[in-house]
Amino acid sequence: MTRAAFGSLLIQATWAALDNGDIKFMSYISKFGKGYESLDEYVLRKGCFLATDTEIERLNSSQTSSVHAHNMLSDLTDQEYQKMLSLKNMPAPDMPKPTMDVPN
Repeated sequence: MTRAAFGSLLIQATWAALDNGDIKFMSYISKFGKGYESLDEYVLRKGCFLATDTEIERLNSSQTSSVHAHNMLSDLTDQEYQKMLSLKNMPAPDMPKPTMDVPN
């Protein structure tokens, strides 16, 4: 067997071992330029992505007036997402207090 034929078989076997979720997640990583520090983080982010994917599929199958899709936030945990939306930890802007002129 030639090297090229072996390489082709190896690629085919690898793709055959992947499920649709793996392929979707790898596509997501590539599209949004994601990178993870460890295998544990990869597994965590993949789980978050797949949960989001399930919700997107549910919404798209039940609604005809809108289309839902993945974005750069699709691999966040619920806690990370809620923290990002929250203003609790955001410092108050440094703005002068408004003054009101009262007529005499």
